[in-house]
Amino acid sequence: MVGRAVYGSAASNRQRHLSTDRPAAKLVRLRLATYKGKNMKRIHLVLLLPLLLLTMAFRQVPLNDPPPIQVPAGVQFAQVQNAVMEALTGRGWAIARHMPGEIDATYARRDFSVTIAVHYDKHQVQIDYLNSTNLKYEVKDGQRYIHTNYPSWIQNLTTDINNRFAMMH
Repeated sequence: MVGRAVYGSAASNRQRHLSTDRPAAKLVRLRLATYKGKNMKRIHLVLLLPLLLLTMAFRQVPLNDPPPIQVPAGVQFAQVQNAVMEALTGRGWAIARHMPGEIDATYARRDFSVTIAVHYDKHQVQIDYLNSTNLKYEVKDGQRYIHTNYPSWIQNLTTDINNRFAMMH
């Protein structure tokens, strides 16, 4: 048979002799394995650390308020208000303040929150950033920066508002 050792052969006896667990040989193998394991962990850490720092650096993006959402012709003020309110509450935003033509809404999860102002009339809807906590908001050289998730939350709102306007026609 190819690839199989026949018990009792000279090669088989030599194999068994080399694999016996002599205390000194076992200790050398154990120390060598431990040494290699620690070095590999150190190498992995050294290689992963810059990647981790680089990833953390890109957790901020420029904060630009979205362009105004155009309201289709024939849509009444009350319909615009309802579309905005439904989009906000549908995405989990809590209405903090409501006056005709303006809604302040807060999105709060776990240990962060963000508050926006939504200004609206019969012609357009404008979403503006107001403030946040724990979203890495800062201003550098005149440019506002915020956590990378914020733009997608605002894009979701914009899409939902536009979809509600589309269903009105």
